[in-house]
Amino acid sequence: MLTLTFVDSYLAVVDHGGIREAARAKGVSQAAISQHVRKLEAELGAPLLHRSHAACTPTRHGHIFLPLARSLVSLAGRASRLFDEKHLRIGASSNIGVYFLPRLLNLYSQTHSDEPRLEVTLGSNPDLIEKFKEGQFDVALTEWWEDDARFVSEVWHREEMVVIAPPGHPLASQAYAGLAELNRYPLIAGESGTGTAHLLRTCFDEASMPAPHLVLGSTEAVKQAVMNGLGVSIVLAGAVRREAATGELVALPISREKTCKAFHISVPANLPDTTASAGFMRFVRHQGALHA
Repeated sequence: MLTLTFVDSYLAVVDHGGIREAARAKGVSQAAISQHVRKLEAELGAPLLHRSHAACTPTRHGHIFLPLARSLVSLAGRASRLFDEKHLRIGASSNIGVYFLPRLLNLYSQTHSDEPRLEVTLGSNPDLIEKFKEGQFDVALTEWWEDDARFVSEVWHREEMVVIAPPGHPLASQAYAGLAELNRYPLIAGESGTGTAHLLRTCFDEASMPAPHLVLGSTEAVKQAVMNGLGVSIVLAGAVRREAATGELVALPISREKTCKAFHISVPANLPDTTASAGFMRFVRHQGALHA
């Protein structure tokens, strides 16, 4: 059976680049860290580190073990905090975390005087969902979700998708921008894994879907590219509310009917109602109803 203390020491060596640095970070002796790693290697029956005076780096076996090691330590930490109602780890997709979550957290702090300490991590939807299912977060706020019996997930908000263009663009004078019109202009795509392309395929003929001309890593980068005349894009309305109000960008519907993206909140199944995760889900559900 693996010893978690040994696994934690191994991760410290990898993350800090050496045994001396890991010992300093953990507040223990170098001999203790070195002994932990050697005992872990004995437990696994494989060498995990290349050791040198300059640095310690993972071996081939060490690289294979690394993601599992992180998951083991994370799950152990989560287990130790399972009944700690003073700590809540939230994982949120980048767009939700940047444009929608701050308001939610502000309202949450105003209405929950005994709120738990919040730890928020942002990331792409696929990466965040994977980490959530590994137990690295207590709550996940994402732009899509795949059914999993181990978790409870529900839609708490639907946000309109809009086409954005710079002022003076030919689309700016239209009531809406269908995909046929979008095919005439360079299309800028944002963060992968948001599900926007899947959403549009469900609303329009896939054959008419425009292909991205430029792919950028974030909605903020997309907005800057559009403002600088590099093309048009499709984003969440809430992500460009300020720019649309100031006239820096023009935002218009994709079609005569609103095209909306669902926001999901997910927690582990069978949580007691008294847990911080269940309480936060109830709060977000209520706020989503207010948004609708």
